[in-house]
Amino acid sequence: MSDTSVSRTEGPGRWLAKAATEVLSPYVVLIALPFAVAAATQDRQGEALWWAAVLAVFSSFIPWVLIMGGALRGRWEGHHVRNREGRKTPLIICGSSVVVVTALMAVLDAPASMRALGVAELVLLLVTVGVTFGFKWKISIHAAVASAAALVTAVLYGLAWHWLWLLVALVGWSRVRVEDHDLAQVLAGTLLGLVGGALFLGLA
Repeated sequence: MSDTSVSRTEGPGRWLAKAATEVLSPYVVLIALPFAVAAATQDRQGEALWWAAVLAVFSSFIPWVLIMGGALRGRWEGHHVRNREGRKTPLIICGSSVVVVTALMAVLDAPASMRALGVAELVLLLVTVGVTFGFKWKISIHAAVASAAALVTAVLYGLAWHWLWLLVALVGWSRVRVEDHDLAQVLAGTLLGLVGGALFLGLA
């Protein structure tokens, strides 16, 4: 094995990239983000916090359980679905779960901030599906979710929270470093997340 191949797979920073990929994964961010939005909600905050828990379950926990189960059975490459071809069922799982919770929030008159977040998540997923299978390109969902969360949090909570952009950069670097994406896929995901975050802010 050449020195170059060793440095690419086991070199300095590999452990940090793996850790960032897990700790800042969409599964984690999509649990934290609804609560951050709910805590900033001025009207019906108690209801918003309750719906934040429901949204976190449907947009993160349920997909994680089902996708992890598929990964353990070898249906796709890992719980982050490394192979583009394997993304179809996981994206359907995520989309279906978000559709259900967004419909519930609409029917049961959840606070506007929670309904807006559900719609933004759904639009982000639909665009991801279109890019993944329409253009046969593996856009970075990690980068999309991270940048959307950073934008929403920084706008809701103010200047002090712009440090979150450092985490967005860390996520993007980690996805390239572990060789799950190239730079273009990370940048496209980041841009998609900014659009999704702006959509939420416009609807909330």
